[in-house]
Amino acid sequence: MKQIRIAVIGCGEIAERAHIPNVQVEPLARLEAVSDVDENRLLAIQEKFNLSRDSCYTDYTEVLALKDIDAVVVATPAVTHGEIVLKAIQAGKHVFVEKPISITVTDAEEIVKSAKRTELKVMVGYQHRFVSSHRIAKRYLRTNKIGDPFFGEVHSETLIVKPEEGILIDYVVHLIDLLCWYFDDSRVVEVAALSYVNEEETEAKHAMIIMRFQNNVLGRIGAFFMEGYTSWSASDRFVRILGTRGKLVADLTGPTVTLYREGSLLSRLRGPHTFMPRRAVQENLPLTGAAYRREMSNFIQSVVQDKRPEVDAEQGLAVQKILEAAQMSTREKRFVKVNL
Repeated sequence: MKQIRIAVIGCGEIAERAHIPNVQVEPLARLEAVSDVDENRLLAIQEKFNLSRDSCYTDYTEVLALKDIDAVVVATPAVTHGEIVLKAIQAGKHVFVEKPISITVTDAEEIVKSAKRTELKVMVGYQHRFVSSHRIAKRYLRTNKIGDPFFGEVHSETLIVKPEEGILIDYVVHLIDLLCWYFDDSRVVEVAALSYVNEEETEAKHAMIIMRFQNNVLGRIGAFFMEGYTSWSASDRFVRILGTRGKLVADLTGPTVTLYREGSLLSRLRGPHTFMPRRAVQENLPLTGAAYRREMSNFIQSVVQDKRPEVDAEQGLAVQKILEAAQMSTREKRFVKVNL
């Protein structure tokens, strides 16, 4: 089967840790080029991954002009996503773009239109939905283990936030996508949000969002930058779903699930019980590392098999619309309708 020839645009930490090595281990992909505006960074990547000098570019438009590139991975700062993705589509390339798809709804809508018009694949990097414990927990939800869900929340305390992007763009978009995915991308109809910004800074460090879905399920997202903390073990991070016959909790990036089922003998005797589902952890690969690998494999398979990627441009647009509604809510201090 033909290999997909891929270029990586943006060689920062996430490209180095996940995307470049994941492309290199994929049997159906071949890394053909990398690009970064920082020549020193580019040289370090070249040496670490044993790349030829003529496969390294400081100008990404030169990469897009290469006829032997089938797809690109865009891992540049969020503010550049819209422009680069649109230029890549115009150049006839399939695109995997790190979250978010863009920082404006306008750009995201144009990306959706361009992808449809050209029939090129566009996938957005929301890797949390590829974490094994979440996929297992969602299976419990789908098979009615806890009855009909009426509330879901994602709570996450993070030690890392890009100061130039703030917690909403850099982190909350992940949580929005994950909660919508748990509810099978049911349409969010309105949101209300609060955020905390220091007087010396312009971007939020903490945020809370309340969401109402079309099926009347209520959602809540809380994201908090634990500035000054040094240990991830001190951070609480989880998804919790309440249903008419039980509830479940899944670690955000951990392997365990907690389940309570009304009427179950085990739950009656022990209450909510926490366990690690089989196949939740892969040998020799961290849980989040496995999620990044699965999402890249999904993108490559979507190109090879000409099928819809699991997180396509329309889902990226939906997250961006919810985010913009939340940003408007924080400014205007009111509930905001979401036009999905």
